[in-house]
Order: sequence, then C-alpha cells, then structure tokens
Amino acid sequence: MVNQCTIQGIECEATSSKTLDITDQKSVNGMIKTHKPDIIFNCAAYNAVDSAQERWRKAFLVNGLGVKHLALAANEYGSVLVHYSTDYVFDGYNNRLYTFVDTPNPIRRYGESKLFGENIVRDLCNRYFLIRVSWLSVKGNTNFVSKVLDWSREKNGDCSRRRSSLITDLYH
Repeated sequence: MVNQCTIQGIECEATSSKTLDITDQKSVNGMIKTHKPDIIFNCAAYNAVDSAQERWRKAFLVNGLGVKHLALAANEYGSVLVHYSTDYVFDGYNNRLYTFVDTPNPIRRYGESKLFGENIVRDLCNRYFLIRVSWLSVKGNTNFVSKVLDWSREKNGDCSRRRSSLITDLYH
C-alpha cells in the first residue's frame, strides 16, 4: 500500500505496532492529530486465529478497543476509516460464497473479536469502508498453500470448514 501511495504521489505515513499502539487512545489521537490523514487504513489486527482462543482478551483489545480508538479519531479529524476484517466472522458452513447480506456467525474467538470491531466501526464511525478479506498477506514462511497442505496432513483435522475463498464486501 505504501508503494502504491508513493507511486501515485500520495503522502503516506506507515506505522507498525511499535510506532503506534492502537489500543492506546492517546497514542492514536496524537498520531491522527499530527498527520491529519484524509484516509486511515487500519491493517492492524490480532490475527493469530488459533491462539486467540486462549488469548481472547488480547484479540478483543486489538480488534475491538483499538478499532474504537481509530473510529473515534477518524470522526474527530474528518478522516475516512478503511477497516479490514475477515471471513472468519462467518461459521464456514455455507456451501457458497458469502455476501454482505449474510448474517455473521463466528464460531471462534478470533472471528468474534473481528465482528466486534466491525460493529464498532458501523456504530461509531461517520465515514468508513469495511472490507472483509481472506488471507490478506503472507508473513514469513506461512502462506495459503502451505497452510492448506498442513491442514490436509492433520490426522483429525476438518478441512471442510476452512475458508479458502476471497470475500470482499464494502459497507458505507
């Protein structure tokens, strides 16, 4: 995203969890007040799906409270919030692609925390886009192909409910 902004001549400030803790309201407000962005792209997430079962408080802190801070700051400074969510807000039992009219029904804590963030955006943010995606990025040696192969090797693993389709829904 930063590369595309640079190519297009759009001023862009990229942050990481080390430079901006979205769970800290003062930190978020300070960053937004300093840069006064027209658009805030929220790519931050606690996305360790399996560990979110045990570390659910951390997942809700980042995927919920952090999103609340961004939504409120976006309102205060007139920014548009682009928030990325996940197809894990669905249970995976549908035998067709999900659409924006389907009712979310997360079955794991990670999906619950992301749905909580979506609801915060819808309820609090004045100007936003909410985008649901599957497998947004590759980090380290983990990628979609390697995960599918890992799942297929699991002795008792149920791969039928894994989400492998791209779901992108825009809300405004």
